[in-house]
Amino acid sequence: MRRAVSLRGSAVSRRFRGAALVLCLAALPGAAHAQAPEQAQAPEQAQGSVKDPAKTAAPPPEKKPSVAPAQIPHQDTKRALLIDRAVVRFIAAETGGVENPQFIFERELAFEARLEALSDRGFRPQAKLPYRERHLRAALERHISETLLAALRIDRPPSERELRVRAQQSAKAWVQRVGGKVRLAEAAAAEGLGASELLRVFRRQARASLYIDRMITPMLRPSRAE
Repeated sequence: MRRAVSLRGSAVSRRFRGAALVLCLAALPGAAHAQAPEQAQAPEQAQGSVKDPAKTAAPPPEKKPSVAPAQIPHQDTKRALLIDRAVVRFIAAETGGVENPQFIFERELAFEARLEALSDRGFRPQAKLPYRERHLRAALERHISETLLAALRIDRPPSERELRVRAQQSAKAWVQRVGGKVRLAEAAAAEGLGASELLRVFRRQARASLYIDRMITPMLRPSRAE
C-alpha cells in the first residue's frame, strides 16, 4: 500500500512540476516578446493574402476627347478665285536694274490690248475675241515704253497739277480713239479695273508725255546757237 501511494504521489508531483515549469517559462519577459512578433505577423500575412479588388482590377480605358460638331474643320468646296497675276517681267537700267524689276499684270495688259483693238478700224471686237495677238503686242510695247519714259529724270519736274491735267488729256485722247466714254468704260469693266487703276494708267502716260515734251522735243527743234 505504501508503494502504491508513493507511486501515485510521484506521478502527481511530476505533473505539478511540469505545470509549474510551463507557468514559469510563460512568466519570463523574453518568452512574451518572442511570441508577440509571431502573433503580429499572422494578421499581416492574412492581410497580404487577401487582395483588394479595387487595386487588382484593370484600369478603365481612357476616353478620347470628343470633338464637337462645330469644331470639326469644314472642307471648303469652293475653289480659289484668281484676281490677277503677273504675265510680263522686264529689267531696265532706267527703272533700277536687277534690284528693281518691273511687272506687268494680266488685267492691265488685257485692258490696254482692248483699247488697241477698239482703236483699230479694221477690226471688230467680239465677246469671244476682244483683241488679237497684234493688239496684245502693241499694248505690251506701249506699256514698256511708257514705263521707261516715266522713270527718266526731267530737268524741271512736273507739279502735281501738271500731272493731273496731262492725265485728263490722256484719258480724253483714248476716249476719242476708242469711240466714246462708253466703250472705254466697258473695256475697263470687262477686265475689272477700277477708277484708281485707270488713273494710274493715265498718270503713267502723262509722265511719259511730259518727258518727251520737255527733254526730247527741244532736241528736235534746236535753236540757231545750237
